[in-house]
Amino acid sequence: MRLLTRKDLVTLTGVLLVYVLGLAGTALAAAPATFDEALALAGQDNKVLIVDFFTDW
Repeated sequence: MRLLTRKDLVTLTGVLLVYVLGLAGTALAAAPATFDEALALAGQDNKVLIVDFFTDW
């Protein structure tokens, strides 16, 4: 097993960035209004549902 070179890491980072930005655009286009809708849509598409939230208290 060989270690990744700097060029490999830059290429991998670029590919992942393009992939994630592509997913973000499609996810924001048709966002469900409720948690139940999101859960049902994820089940239909056989995808994982990720809930992201934060607070500043």
